[in-house]
Amino acid sequence: MAGQIIEGEKLLNAADKLKRTPVTSLALAEAYRRSGEPALAAKALEAAKVDLPPELRPDYALLEGRLLA
Repeated sequence: MAGQIIEGEKLLNAADKLKRTPVTSLALAEAYRRSGEPALAAKALEAAKVDLPPELRPDYALLEGRLLA
């Protein structure tokens, strides 16, 4: 996804629509954050919180911190 944020967003959106998972929602939140869309990033981050497995909590916290900064 590096360097191709717009294309990455499209692919992640398509994947998230097919089957939302915490991983795709976290990746989508990061893509939105990088493209300067904090409201959409926050929405994706909230979606990632649903059924978030313990091993993804550090990633969630990192993205949440980046959005708040």
